[in-house]
Amino acid sequence: MFKEKMDVQGDRPAARKMPRFLEVVIGRSPVPISGKRRGFLPFDTNPFDRVFVSIILTVAIHLLWMRFLEEHITLTLATILTLMLSALIFVRG
Repeated sequence: MFKEKMDVQGDRPAARKMPRFLEVVIGRSPVPISGKRRGFLPFDTNPFDRVFVSIILTVAIHLLWMRFLEEHITLTLATILTLMLSALIFVRG
């Protein structure tokens, strides 16, 4: 009557095709990385390099903010600033 499609080995039903985004998120498919590019950062970067630089800058800005400015300006402002900076680095860096 109804026959399920089998995968290449033939021992289990073939998995349904899921969107590419979900395959990447759950780890079934590798993350697509476009080639290195040159932005305003002084070295060639890929997406992972830009995320790493953003994280390091976020930590540094927050530590400096807590040391010198937290008495006068709330840390929420530093978080908003670093989120905008991180987005800029990821998109244009």
